[in-house]
Amino acid sequence: MKNLRNGFLILAIVSCGFACTDDPEETFEEPKSSASLTATVEGENTNPPSTNERIIVNGFSTTDFQVGMKEVEMRYVTKADVLAGIGLGGINLNTTVNASLQTSASREQTLSLMANGTVESAAVGQGDTPEGSYREIDFRLFKNTESSSSLSEKSLLIEGQINGENAMLWLDQELAITAESEDEDGVMVDGETAMEIVFDMNRLFEGVDFSGAVDSNADGVIEIGPGSEDENGAILAQIESNISSAAKFRKK
Repeated sequence: MKNLRNGFLILAIVSCGFACTDDPEETFEEPKSSASLTATVEGENTNPPSTNERIIVNGFSTTDFQVGMKEVEMRYVTKADVLAGIGLGGINLNTTVNASLQTSASREQTLSLMANGTVESAAVGQGDTPEGSYREIDFRLFKNTESSSSLSEKSLLIEGQINGENAMLWLDQELAITAESEDEDGVMVDGETAMEIVFDMNRLFEGVDFSGAVDSNADGVIEIGPGSEDENGAILAQIESNISSAAKFRKK
């Protein structure tokens, strides 16, 4: 009888061991919220989107701004770490690899952020994303290869005037860009949240002197871009150098 009781005791202990042990395959599911991501453009003299006012920076008067985007990767501090008061020095930023917001935003797309002098807001992505404080958004420019597109063979196209002459500026490389949060504490996603990437014309044109831009082939348009017949290579090089840090993001 004693042996029988001991047998039941051993069986109970073993069963409890299996029941109380966490499944190694089980993963913690972070709380998520619905969020949206848009993109826009701003400069030193602009008001909020939909205001009909040109952006004028360093002598370039912008009327149209188109950009291609892809491969978005969002980086954040988890909500649990924020509530625990853990500083950035003690943690690594997480990525939202499997979140539907990042998947939606990562597709190849061409966005119009300014048209005929009017600043616009373009949708980039929509979906669920982990709750937390968002600090960085990485992405690449996307080179559109469709011949019917106004951005054909370009990843960025800016049109406007320099000293009253029509001007066109473009890039064709799929360069990597990191947009950091405008707020040093990041954008908190906790419930439905709207975020926007902002292309900052002041950063993009920092150190650029457009007064020296020329229309070498006298076709009526000052062209600044790879393969252009106009001799504006130094200006292009400065803009290519600036583009990697020309974007930021914020709560909309």
